[in-house]
Amino acid sequence: AISAVISSILKAQNLIIICGAGVSVSAGNPDFHSLQGLFTTGALSKDLLDASVWKTTTKASSLCKTLAQMHQECFQALPTPFHLALKMLDEKGGLCQVYTQNIESKAGLSFGVP
Repeated sequence: AISAVISSILKAQNLIIICGAGVSVSAGNPDFHSLQGLFTTGALSKDLLDASVWKTTTKASSLCKTLAQMHQECFQALPTPFHLALKMLDEKGGLCQVYTQNIESKAGLSFGVP
């Protein structure tokens, strides 16, 4: 049964993938809501999501510093087998869209599809 699914995926020409944060957490990227998440531990404030905070220089500066640090951590993440599979599907030409919560920006974690 699983081999039939894999075969269908490999033959597909218009794949749309929907994936969640677990894909990148296992690569080393931080998450937001788990017990070790950035919001849970207080490492990142939910103020990030409040537009009015960006009008306050002090808070905006603090959030920018935190985001810069998070970007560095994400940049050091290594691709997972899932990332590699997406890249392979993209190179094969069957992947047309990926919807994700993730913030992959490093070449190893991005796969060329918007």
